[in-house]
Amino acid sequence: MLPLSKDVLDVVMLNLQRYVAPQVTSDDGRLALGLISYVLGCVYVEEHDLPALQAQRHADLQPVFEGLTQVLDSVALPDAGQMIGDARTAIAQALKAPLDSEASDRALQIALQATAGLAGAAGMPAWKQRLFEVESQFVEQLTDKMEYWAYGTAARERPDVGQQRQLNSELLTDYLRRRYPQHASLKAEVVEVPGGWSKKTYKLSVENGPAGWEQLIIRQDAIGGPTPLSCIGEVEVLKLAERHGIPVGAVVAEEPGTALDAPFLLMRRMPGVCSMDAWKEKGPDGQLPGAALAAQVARLHRIPLNELSGWDADLSPQDVIRNGILAFERRWQRDRPMADPLLEFAVQWLKDNIPTDITRLSIVHADISDRNILLEGGRISAILDWELWHVGDPMYDLAYIRPFISQSMDWQQFVEIYEANGGFKVSMKNDDFWFIFSEVRNSLMLASGLRTFITGLNRNIKTIAPVMGQYRNRLRLAMRRLKPLL
Repeated sequence: MLPLSKDVLDVVMLNLQRYVAPQVTSDDGRLALGLISYVLGCVYVEEHDLPALQAQRHADLQPVFEGLTQVLDSVALPDAGQMIGDARTAIAQALKAPLDSEASDRALQIALQATAGLAGAAGMPAWKQRLFEVESQFVEQLTDKMEYWAYGTAARERPDVGQQRQLNSELLTDYLRRRYPQHASLKAEVVEVPGGWSKKTYKLSVENGPAGWEQLIIRQDAIGGPTPLSCIGEVEVLKLAERHGIPVGAVVAEEPGTALDAPFLLMRRMPGVCSMDAWKEKGPDGQLPGAALAAQVARLHRIPLNELSGWDADLSPQDVIRNGILAFERRWQRDRPMADPLLEFAVQWLKDNIPTDITRLSIVHADISDRNILLEGGRISAILDWELWHVGDPMYDLAYIRPFISQSMDWQQFVEIYEANGGFKVSMKNDDFWFIFSEVRNSLMLASGLRTFITGLNRNIKTIAPVMGQYRNRLRLAMRRLKPLL
């Protein structure tokens, strides 16, 4: 299911040199990075370039071997019969094994030893000259290929990696000056934030720009990323959540087009950290952050759906859930690079087992976890990453939250706070369905997202890494939960 290892090495190598190397400043770090690059370069050439180079070398060596056979047939030296015979045998074996470089190496070594005393024999000087030319050319090509990957030439000459420019201060300054001509002296400083798979995130600081733009975040679609959803689709729910008092990074500007290769949002930069340890530290009110999250999730679920544009109130909860499953299935069927009977089975099970007892719908974040919430001093400063939001069963969020929140506080206490703050009556009856739905959805997205890597649309490490690390793991988790239900 995964692409060939040479493609993965391609991505690792180029991303290492393009994005990691500039951040390494110590001498020891540079040495370690150089050694890693050298080793990866050798591995890459061994996997990717060497077979073709060996085939060309063998084709070039064939007339050399034939010429040497003629030389050996024309001479006879005292006490050299055995060595000459060994050389003839080794040459014959090498000619029969075009893909066996060791056979060629062995034949040449034996032949050179056997003919050490034939420097003046007819045809010998020409034969040695031709052998030298072939072997020297092979070493030149092999070394060039290795250095191309190991020493950064590939990174400088391969703009196809990611198919997306790395945003920098110059690009952002030019873009913002054109968009906001009233701020002609505006200056932008931007730094990419590591982490995150489906979107690219940058810290942005703006001087001489609109008021309050000193500390912003850029959230940009990653071309060919593992999810099909654009950050532009988050704008409405972010503004709605903010209006209802839910802490988010407020949107200050949006670019739906491709002026800088892919759509992006400019958002307020919120303080805090994403850390599981921080969930175990009480805030100034003596409460764990989980208590505040319970209240915020209840607030989210109580936002009236008629405040969403285009909401169809005539759809039943089952219709809404089925439409969501079908949407992910259609994208997977369109983009998947391989068949997967187990995933096909799981999707069919989901469609056949949509809970019939769901009677209410709400806005669902669908990805609330410790990695998507900023905490500062025991308080929630922002709930992040709304790309998977949708209208659905509010118990979906509860099922998703339960594994991580149970690591820091009693689950029943969380439920009580949620219900006391206006949340729906909690029932975990459909917990299995929503767990399986979540993991199958993730597998569907990862499998179809791989298409952009295979086609070369995106060769960024963030495209292939989650597929390699999570596709089968997510599918395994879903199947473990599904097996007892069959």
